[in-house]
Amino acid sequence: MSREFARPVLAAKLTHVTDPLPPELPLVDVPKSLLWDYAEAPKDPMWRLQRIASRFPAIGRDRATVAALYLVRHHLKIPLETLDLIEIYEEKWRERLENPCPSAA
Repeated sequence: MSREFARPVLAAKLTHVTDPLPPELPLVDVPKSLLWDYAEAPKDPMWRLQRIASRFPAIGRDRATVAALYLVRHHLKIPLETLDLIEIYEEKWRERLENPCPSAA
């Protein structure tokens, strides 16, 4: 991908950075494997989501975590590819919830 192409995409993705954070973020569980420098995860929801986002999609693909990551995706310090993956996972989770598989019933 050329830099000329990547810059407009980056600018378009960063337009929502000034949006305020949602008032109440869920406190998602952080796997022990991400707590190498802490005995337990801090109570700060953004810290938890940032730590999970740094390893997404290897960690954090469950519905609750994807929904929380999606809410704050423009506030996370992550590569654009990870941002795209969060958006794709959110879209696919919504599709699954709207159209459950008939064989699963």
